[in-house]
Amino acid sequence: MFSAVSAADALKAITDQTTGRRFDPVLCDYNLGGDTNGQQLLEHVRAKKLLPPGTLRFMVTAESGYDYGANASDFAPDDYLIKPFTAANLESRLMRHFERQDALEPAQKRMGAGDVDGAVAEITRLVEAGSKFTMDALRLKAHWLT
Repeated sequence: MFSAVSAADALKAITDQTTGRRFDPVLCDYNLGGDTNGQQLLEHVRAKKLLPPGTLRFMVTAESGYDYGANASDFAPDDYLIKPFTAANLESRLMRHFERQDALEPAQKRMGAGDVDGAVAEITRLVEAGSKFTMDALRLKAHWLT
């Protein structure tokens, strides 16, 4: 486990290739106490592709208003947690996301290998099976095909 006290420290740890650290999942507080907030940090990390695509990104905040939620969802974190939260709450959210990753893995692997038709076929299989991850699968398919 790694923790950082600022956006700069987090970015340094993520970009430091000599550490061999794997960051999965990332819990990032919205209020980082400096010029960069958690949303900006995660947007930068995603834009620069500093973390592997499967890395879970959770935004943590004390804010619960609509404006915050709308802004946080603009950058599409995997989830966000409102403080205070319990270990059990975090665990249940993580388990749901790991289950989703497992369901989408065959399609992701095919896409990673450049097999677009095979990836789309895997998505179709999930949808036809009535997977509880149908919407996630369809979003992924739309992302790939646009």
